[in-house]
Amino acid sequence: MAKFLLEIAKIVGTSTQNSGSWVHAFSPSQAEKISQRGQLLAVIGIANPPPEVEIATAGREIISRLHEEYFGDLIASPLEQLKKAVEKIGLETTGEVEIDVGAVAVVGNVLYGAVNNGARLVLARKGKVVTILVGKEAISGYLEDGDLFCLGTGEFFQLVPQGVLQAALTTNSPSEAAESIAPVVHGQEDGGKAAAVIFKVKKQEFKETELPEIKKQDRELNRIFQVGKTIAAKVKEKMLEIIFLGQKYWLKKITSLAESQKKTPRSQKTVITVALILLLILGVSVVLGARQRRHPGLTQKTSVLLEQAQEKLKEGKDLLTLNPTKASQLLLEAQDLTQQIESAGLKTEEFLKFQEELRQTLGKVLKEHQVEGAVFFDLELIKANAKGDDLTVLADQLVILDEVQSTIYGLGIKDKKSTILASGEKIRGARLIAMLGDKIYALTEEGILETELRIKKDASWGEIVDMAGFGSNLYLLDKKGEIWKYPIAENGFGTKQKWLKGEAADFSQVVSVAIDGAIWVLGNDGKIWKFIQGTEENFRVTGLAKSLLNPSIIYTDSEQSSLYVLDKGNSRIVVLKKTGEYDSEYVWPASPSQGGQGIKDAVGLVVSEKEKKIFLLGGSKIYTLELKI
Repeated sequence: MAKFLLEIAKIVGTSTQNSGSWVHAFSPSQAEKISQRGQLLAVIGIANPPPEVEIATAGREIISRLHEEYFGDLIASPLEQLKKAVEKIGLETTGEVEIDVGAVAVVGNVLYGAVNNGARLVLARKGKVVTILVGKEAISGYLEDGDLFCLGTGEFFQLVPQGVLQAALTTNSPSEAAESIAPVVHGQEDGGKAAAVIFKVKKQEFKETELPEIKKQDRELNRIFQVGKTIAAKVKEKMLEIIFLGQKYWLKKITSLAESQKKTPRSQKTVITVALILLLILGVSVVLGARQRRHPGLTQKTSVLLEQAQEKLKEGKDLLTLNPTKASQLLLEAQDLTQQIESAGLKTEEFLKFQEELRQTLGKVLKEHQVEGAVFFDLELIKANAKGDDLTVLADQLVILDEVQSTIYGLGIKDKKSTILASGEKIRGARLIAMLGDKIYALTEEGILETELRIKKDASWGEIVDMAGFGSNLYLLDKKGEIWKYPIAENGFGTKQKWLKGEAADFSQVVSVAIDGAIWVLGNDGKIWKFIQGTEENFRVTGLAKSLLNPSIIYTDSEQSSLYVLDKGNSRIVVLKKTGEYDSEYVWPASPSQGGQGIKDAVGLVVSEKEKKIFLLGGSKIYTLELKI
């Protein structure tokens, strides 16, 4: 008996904000499943997703749905299930969303294929190149050694001229074919929805139970493949759709009954039919029971999810040096799948081992730095029982507010020279500080003071949660949904201004503000706003392996190239590019050696990219983390 190994090459267009594409290759790790469902290849192209849905998220969801439908039902034939899976994805499309899906499965020596919309399957065999699937079709047929296929989205075939495709497929090498076609796809500005997988089949002889043959209805869809099947073979196929290959005993019994049925008087056929059904039921129960014993705790659903995650980890590791961005995407997709498995309560040794491998790999590709802060300075060296409550920076000096002792400390970044900048009744009740020029301003219950009260508390204020100075203006972040602007004037400040244009923003969850020309606002729900000249800009954080959990501080200024977020819930500092893309993170859990101190206990954050240091304020101590840039 022969089965076929696959040599694969992928072509994926450059994603845009409104379109994306994926090539997915999956081979089950379980021998039973690969016998039952074989190797799955798929191409997916998406355009015009809803504004609230990320392209990457949509792609992951479709791949997951394809797996769920195809591998989730082991009773139906591979062709029936593949066709059903592709059709369901098409039916779930709503609004202006465009989705092309093409999928093939190679089971033994048989290929099954299904496509929708503009997706196509092209076969190159013995010098001839023929389109065998297009539109909304399904097909099956026997493979021949050396067959070369191209499965692609509609946009792929629109971008690649027919002559170029035919010439490429006659090279007889998937990698060479992909190499000649890829520049055509990547050279297009609108090729985000274009994707293709080129694969060649190579015959390999093996000793195994007969493989499923092709149904009569499948022959009617196929004009190229040779097909044919006996009544007994149909019975075999049905059985193989229910139990795994290798259960030869049950297969032999059922085949024998099916053959005898043809020679049996009508009066006895009912008995044989009943026996056949009973054997089917018994065979299923035996096999499923054996499967459960081999994989305790592994349900059908979690098994499919784990295999998907394992494949994504493998693909991601292979791409680490070639395409780090794609590798990161695949690893994050694997992590999403493991979270689904975890929620199902799976805790097998195999899963836990895989989870740890994924965590370590993600740590490398996502630049997750496991750190432990070093004590930079203890404020009790300045004043007994000192405790920091807010932290800011003025030139090369850290400025720390101590609410309880009504004191503002100064600490040199380079020389650690310490001083008391202000104390006593004049700053009693201060809970926030900000720098503007060379002056320190504090927010108290009465208003904002320097050495004396400069801005009286205003009746229009709601709850002021943060403030910052920039240029010649002081800005107050108000949970009421406003940013108040106070321009410097002679002997104080001018009249307050509403800085935001339009209606008040939903600032019910805001906790922190930072200014570098733009104004950045952080909510404790993880949302980050970007405003320029009072108008909200389109800003979205991408690439996070874990969502922000109870973040408390956002930090940047005109001298820093990145955004820094104190993510207390995950005991980390997240570094973001100012375009919203994830850059790296610094993880510091509670440390016994530091008296339980960690990022989750920090109340202040300042970063100096120039000095390559992150400063954290917690209790009486200021800690430093080395900035790896």
